[in-house]
Amino acid sequence: MIDIPNLKCNINAHSIIYPSEDPQKVKYSIDNIILNAVVKITNGNIYATSNNIDSLLKIHNAISIRKTHKIYESKLYNNLYDNQTWIYLNKQAAYANSIMICNDIDESPLGPIKLNISSTDILALITWLTGAKNN
Repeated sequence: MIDIPNLKCNINAHSIIYPSEDPQKVKYSIDNIILNAVVKITNGNIYATSNNIDSLLKIHNAISIRKTHKIYESKLYNNLYDNQTWIYLNKQAAYANSIMICNDIDESPLGPIKLNISSTDILALITWLTGAKNN
């Protein structure tokens, strides 16, 4: 059983939907990353939001299984500002139900999914998400 902290957070994801992409497939990619998010497609963009830390369980589990906590921890800390942080995730990998980090916006031909996370205790959230405290 996973111990999920009781942290307030805001989770927002965004991606451009290119003309060659099926919007429902991009939505499927987002759904494979963020659980139970409210998803909105508008003007060639897709947005997903959640205020529930449980929505990050797929990412937490993927980091744990692949033992990639140091990579995610590094990116999340490097992008930390005040009470928020962000990372890029590979949209095509997400469609295949795989969570993979992108180092920059141009790494994936169809662009990444940008995941923004904010919390009043963002450091505790990063620690839980990456599982770094257990290693």
